[in-house]
Amino acid sequence: MKKRCIIKLISFALAAAMMLFVMASCGGAGNKPGGDSGTATEIPAETNAPTQEPATPAPTAVVTRAPTEEPAGDPTEEPAPRIKALDPGTDFYLDFTELGESVFNSNGACSIEQEEDGAVMYVVANDPFATVNTETGFGTAEEYRYIAMKMKASKNDYNGEYRFSTTTDGRGWAMIQFDYTKPGEWEIIIIDATTAGYMNPDTLEGDVTSIRIDPYNDGAVVLTEEYSLKIESIALFTTLEAAQAYKGLYEWPDEAAQAN
Repeated sequence: MKKRCIIKLISFALAAAMMLFVMASCGGAGNKPGGDSGTATEIPAETNAPTQEPATPAPTAVVTRAPTEEPAGDPTEEPAPRIKALDPGTDFYLDFTELGESVFNSNGACSIEQEEDGAVMYVVANDPFATVNTETGFGTAEEYRYIAMKMKASKNDYNGEYRFSTTTDGRGWAMIQFDYTKPGEWEIIIIDATTAGYMNPDTLEGDVTSIRIDPYNDGAVVLTEEYSLKIESIALFTTLEAAQAYKGLYEWPDEAAQAN
């Protein structure tokens, strides 16, 4: 009986030893199905390549310009007088610094010469006058009834005349006399078209199509002394206040000197 029990114990011990051996050969009790594989982390081999520094950007090119040299000039020479452009205050005006003799047509009793500050009428025979025609009309004569003219007469013997024609009266007989007040200087002369004589009943209803200037108001007289009338501009206005505010299209050096 004892011998059989001893054999069973030896058999049990051998079986237990065999089980422990199998478990050890499978990686030990720490491995579980589906668990961490236990693979060791690989450490990369050290490289002997030199460390590369980031590239340094190329310097920005700087362009050095030589200072502009102004011409020395004559230090005693006075600067050229400046011409100041003015706001006419109306859409309807004639600039005789640009128009001049090309469109300001003489009847032959006066010659016309172009200068920087206007067209100059020189009297050479009796009844001198010159006209300028407009292409599109200058508004109705009744609405644009106030006319401002910038002129310079050489003297004040007989004064002048302004005549006009319209789309309803093409004769050009409508006439207003005006006076020079400051011969030898620029002046603004203002007239009212509604006061013109020799008009038809419908003259003022039409647009102004031509303007005529007689440098003096007695066509039968031939002046014995040289006489000239310079015209810078003529402008048409709807109100007397606007016409009175008109100073011309430019301020000329002699005007600036007088103002100072």
